[in-house]
Amino acid sequence: MIRYSRVENAQGNLLLAIAAIYVDCFENSEWREKWSLLEAIAVFQEAFAKGHDVFFAFDSDEGDKVVGFAIGHSMSDVKPADQTILVSNVGIPAHCYWVSDIGVFGPYRQHHVAKGLLHQLFAAASISGHSEVATRTLVGCAGEKLFFRNGFESKGVFQFETGGAASDRYVLHRLLPTAA
Repeated sequence: MIRYSRVENAQGNLLLAIAAIYVDCFENSEWREKWSLLEAIAVFQEAFAKGHDVFFAFDSDEGDKVVGFAIGHSMSDVKPADQTILVSNVGIPAHCYWVSDIGVFGPYRQHHVAKGLLHQLFAAASISGHSEVATRTLVGCAGEKLFFRNGFESKGVFQFETGGAASDRYVLHRLLPTAA
């Protein structure tokens, strides 16, 4: 059974395990980005230090083995160069919540773990007062299906550089449901 947990800090073996999943997701897949384990660790350390929303997925049937992660935050924490593209060129509202990263360990990728993590970010966005969510994803990757199936609409395809790789990415946006 998969359980999701907000994580405010990770160290030791947990941090190494989640960083290894990050490298596997973005370096050894269709993303073809270049990430070392130390760079992946730095992504999570920065997210924790900035107070970003970080969620991990654990397989409780496997001794709480960590199998996925999600990072989200306010658009104001997006890199300035990317903010220019997203807000000025694409028209993403500056007050959006940004889905930064979602990754799932290979054997768990067809088990709706990413969807569960995305919904954790939706809840975090709502709690923090956001009514809109945006992200970007590689054209033709599994994330594309995840986002389109969960209500995102394309704002266009733009080139971004991440992890040493420039590639075409969808910029996606959706409204969050309002509370009744």
